[in-house]
Amino acid sequence: MRTQIHDNPIDHGHSCTLSHGTWRRVGAKLACAGACALMAGQLLLPSVALAADWVNVGGTQYDAGTAAGDEAGTWSWDGADDMKLNGYDGGSIGAKGNLTIGVTGTNTVTADAGQSAIAVKNGNLAIAGDGALNATAQNDVITAIGDGRTGGDVTIDGADVNVTATGGAYESIGIHAAAGDIAIKNGADVHVEAKSNADVFAVLAENVPPRHSAIEGAQAEEADYSAKHGGCIMVDNAKLKALLDQG
Repeated sequence: MRTQIHDNPIDHGHSCTLSHGTWRRVGAKLACAGACALMAGQLLLPSVALAADWVNVGGTQYDAGTAAGDEAGTWSWDGADDMKLNGYDGGSIGAKGNLTIGVTGTNTVTADAGQSAIAVKNGNLAIAGDGALNATAQNDVITAIGDGRTGGDVTIDGADVNVTATGGAYESIGIHAAAGDIAIKNGADVHVEAKSNADVFAVLAENVPPRHSAIEGAQAEEADYSAKHGGCIMVDNAKLKALLDQG
């Protein structure tokens, strides 16, 4: 469930800018208020490093163990957990397992209807580098899904990231950590715009994994429980600007 510990209304149709802070909720959405009892250093605990089993770039899947990329050099993957983008302009990027995306230059990821721009399943997602990333999708534009114990973290480290959620059938979420934490740090500059006639979340961190993720992992008998991991949003020496438009 997306239950807020603090009742902090979002001013729909207006922007919110943050440079430092931490939030802790069972279902945390950016609301420009509320303090987290955890220190920043406690949010991102060490986890088992699991390289991606596969990545999918623009609709084509590449399995682990073999490096892949395009001839133009706009994207490359080392066959494990490291991907580089340099002038990429294409479709969705997905992975199963941990994935770190290093960005150089200006990169654009545009998802087809019903897809995320960048999605990691059963792992953590990190976006880092001195470049820029523009990501657009209807919902869950940038997302990571954990099983309640590991995975699900989204980290943006130093990069400029612009996220646009145009609105799905039931909700619109810009950056989403399912059973994970969100950290924006080290000079990152993140802009999120989410639009929808239904539920709108600019940045959402939950400590409840999706039912399908729990069933596929070791949590089938506890699919609706509150996980031991996730639910924090941290901005540390970085910028986060969110604009919500609920028509």
